[in-house]
Amino acid sequence: MKKEIFEMVILSTGLHPPVENKDIADKTGIELNEFGFAKTKTVSPVETTKEGIFVCGAFQGPKDIPETVAQASGAAGLVHSVLSDVYFQEVISSIDLK
Repeated sequence: MKKEIFEMVILSTGLHPPVENKDIADKTGIELNEFGFAKTKTVSPVETTKEGIFVCGAFQGPKDIPETVAQASGAAGLVHSVLSDVYFQEVISSIDLK
């Protein structure tokens, strides 16, 4: 046994991607990274490898709540820019998520 004195100890749990990530990625056509989270662009962490599909929060990778909220705002802004030309028009999704 060994005794040590520390000024601070941080306990953290790991985060594994849900098993559903692979299924969602297959259905939407996005790529996953080597850890099983959505692969995103380096300069825009909410843009996936599939144009027009955005991610935020733990689907993109482990993060805390403030970062998730900031990413959600960024994703919402990008969705707004993509859909601005079709506001008040009927939009039919070509992705069957069932």
